[in-house]
Amino acid sequence: MSLPDPPDDDRRAFPARLRMLHDALEFVAAFAALKRLSERDLLRLQLVIEELFTNTIMHGYGTECDDPIEIALGAAPGRVTVRYEDAAGPYDPARALATSRVSEPLEQRPVGHLGVHLVAAIVDDMRYARIGGRNQLQIVMRVAG
Repeated sequence: MSLPDPPDDDRRAFPARLRMLHDALEFVAAFAALKRLSERDLLRLQLVIEELFTNTIMHGYGTECDDPIEIALGAAPGRVTVRYEDAAGPYDPARALATSRVSEPLEQRPVGHLGVHLVAAIVDDMRYARIGGRNQLQIVMRVAG
């Protein structure tokens, strides 16, 4: 069973190529303008998408490829919902947070793995499902208005 679609769903798919990040962020900016999100909320949303997009390419697929990254955006009063999907290997950010070593001294931690903490600090809810060989991540962020 897949995660529910965001309300007022606006969706696009992008090849998993770093040069497509610009298009993905423009898609988010156009959505934010249409929904009259504040500049602060737009920047928070773009930061989340940038982190997810680059991690999918660099760590999920391990390289650039033409496999799609799908982003669906929805808005309801006081919140934005993002549904982010890719076909990379299974990766549950909530589980990664639970097993994180970020509280250990710096010299004892592995390099990286901070992006999921950044995303978790920005969003209000994050749910993961693996359906039909695809990662589905649903994120809810509170926004002004």
